[in-house]
Amino acid sequence: MAFKLYVGFTVISLLSVLVFTSMVALILTWRYDLYMRGNTADFVPLTTQIETDFAQYGWELFAQETDVDFTHSLELSEVFLRDLDGEIRVPNGSGLDNYLWFENWFEQVIPLEAEGQVFGELVVKPLSAEFRYYMTMVFVLSSLGALVFPAIITWIVTKLLVRPILRLTAAANEIATGTAAPHLHVHADDELGQLSVAFNRMNREVTQSREMRKQLTADIAHDIRSPLGLIVGHAEGLRDGIFPDDLEAYELIHDEAMRISRLVEDLSTLSKAEAGILSLQSVPTSPITLLDRVVTAHTTVAQSRDITLQMTADSSLPDVFVDRDRMAQVLDNLVSNALRYTPDGGWVKLTAVQQNDHIRIDVEDNGQGISTADLPHVFQRFYRADKSRNSDLGGSGLGLAIAKWIVQAHNGQITAESPPGKGAIFCIMLPI
Repeated sequence: MAFKLYVGFTVISLLSVLVFTSMVALILTWRYDLYMRGNTADFVPLTTQIETDFAQYGWELFAQETDVDFTHSLELSEVFLRDLDGEIRVPNGSGLDNYLWFENWFEQVIPLEAEGQVFGELVVKPLSAEFRYYMTMVFVLSSLGALVFPAIITWIVTKLLVRPILRLTAAANEIATGTAAPHLHVHADDELGQLSVAFNRMNREVTQSREMRKQLTADIAHDIRSPLGLIVGHAEGLRDGIFPDDLEAYELIHDEAMRISRLVEDLSTLSKAEAGILSLQSVPTSPITLLDRVVTAHTTVAQSRDITLQMTADSSLPDVFVDRDRMAQVLDNLVSNALRYTPDGGWVKLTAVQQNDHIRIDVEDNGQGISTADLPHVFQRFYRADKSRNSDLGGSGLGLAIAKWIVQAHNGQITAESPPGKGAIFCIMLPI
């Protein structure tokens, strides 16, 4: 690519110089022609004397007998005679016939007549020896400049253009090999600068995705290892007679197996949701029906801890088009979390109101709340605000991530707030 850019810029530069040089030459020729036409009268006495002497002597004796002073000239001009065959007659042997090709551009020719017949030409060239040398050097240096200067400029411009592309290529190759690519510095707001900004954003997202994948693998291994260890340990204990063969041992094994089953089911649901293939059976549903269902399911747990579970919703609220089971899964998760982190004797409130063309459902508690540092991450997979909390107390860490995807699959939004000292509020916005 660098070579192509270099060649392209060089060709364009040379064409530009060629056009410019041609324009300069045409302008010089035009201006000189105007100058000579304006000074033609200065040669009238000279041409008259030449014509008179030629009529008397002819070409054979003209050079020896004429009194014409051919050293007389305009400033920086050479004056000589040329016959009809193009041969220079006077000054004889002066070498003025060895002009360079470009000097003909500045030639002024005055026809000479004797007895009504044209016998030759008076040629005027503004090219003294010094001027000829000067013009030659100008053309040589211009030619070299036309080649060297554009090439240097093109090389510099090409390097400036290609350098960020090469950095992008190197960084992309590092990403392809699985290593972390360096942050690209953006020095301009042009197309390459915008490309670098987009690459940096992609690089951050790829890095975060890799870290999340590593963390996901570690979290899955941890959450499976614990119940699986209990199952294996109790099974071996029952086999070796260490544990009594009673219902309690089998119930523990069953509970741990169900924990693994729920984790696998949650992972499957999250995977389908992220891939956009989560099956939804959406039907018109009253918001009161959704809230009443989740309150009924959690009333026993709330009463056992003296937690007040309240529901507030207007019966005139319009229906929402949702999958009842999936939305119940979302609300179950939010209420379970609220009950888990609310102290005994506290309260959990469920509210549904209409806001423009959406139904807003809030799940609020007066528990310990969520710290400012943890709040942006609560919907990430396997994220637990309390790092010391295990899956027995804090769930699998997938519930809120699944809830977010389910709500988004319904073209809705879910957000979390935690005013200092006032617990947490999870808000669901569903289109009507």
